[in-house]
Amino acid sequence: MADPIVVHVDRELAQLVPRFLGNCRRDVGLMETAIAERDLDMTRRIGHSLKGVGGGYGFAEITRLGAAIESAAKSGDAQGALAALAALAAYLDALRVEYV
Repeated sequence: MADPIVVHVDRELAQLVPRFLGNCRRDVGLMETAIAERDLDMTRRIGHSLKGVGGGYGFAEITRLGAAIESAAKSGDAQGALAALAALAAYLDALRVEYV
């Protein structure tokens, strides 16, 4: 098991963050399916969404990986999108949120 990745998040977001992270995990599955079905447009749209919202919740890495997924999908690079998606899944698995 990977070492935990601790992210400090504003306590005011404590009610929203679990749902947000659950949605991110759901999005990983949606993008895996989309890539398997060669639907890089859907993958690009979800990556774009993650890029836009990650930082607002305090998760800069979700923003960074969302941008990488979006960019790879936009250029037709399914393997690059899968690599960034695997990194996102690993990040979410290792993530530990601490509210401050």
